[in-house]
Amino acid sequence: MGVRKKYKHKIIRSNRLFYWYVEPDIDDEGIIKLHIVSEDKKLIVTYEVGQHSNKNKPPFMASLEKNSKAGR
Repeated sequence: MGVRKKYKHKIIRSNRLFYWYVEPDIDDEGIIKLHIVSEDKKLIVTYEVGQHSNKNKPPFMASLEKNSKAGR
């Protein structure tokens, strides 16, 4: 199943199509995050917007990559 494209922007990098959007993460106290998702949903990246302003903690990005060979 592909990514729902409504309200998302396209990025093409290394001949791969990704979609990005910014919205609050309901599961994380409504913190506003940048989400980047590959068309096949095998790669998902999130980044909390505004992290650079917190001088006590380095910026953090979370990624999830599904391995198509897992479980074989």
